[in-house]
Amino acid sequence: MNKLASSTSYLGIVKNRFMSYQEGHTLRDKFSIASKFEGIEGFELAYPEDFENPAELKDLLERYHFGVAAINFRSRRIGRWLRGSFTSAQVSERREVVDDLKRAMDFAAELGCNRITTCPLNDGSDYLFEMNYIQAYEG
Repeated sequence: MNKLASSTSYLGIVKNRFMSYQEGHTLRDKFSIASKFEGIEGFELAYPEDFENPAELKDLLERYHFGVAAINFRSRRIGRWLRGSFTSAQVSERREVVDDLKRAMDFAAELGCNRITTCPLNDGSDYLFEMNYIQAYEG
């Protein structure tokens, strides 16, 4: 495990629903930026964004001598799983997100990383008990 790692998410576009705080950067640019900070030995990579070109990702990790501290699985994505991912009432959507998580886990194993993180935020339900969870997971 790396002693000091940076999240690639914060080296790219950072925004909320009202404004952008900084512009986006390519994966190559993110590696270049991080290499200028003293002590950074690795990254928490964002899945799927940082895995659009796995060969380029592996090349950059090797070229910059960075390790992978974790892979942050994005279970809440714009344009996808609008009714929730892990909490979706739709069985097909829950299966889809689990399959996608498994792909992220495969990438983690391939890169020698043993940590997956996620922040589901308001994954489909804004309030406690908004849905019948037992019924939803029986399907």
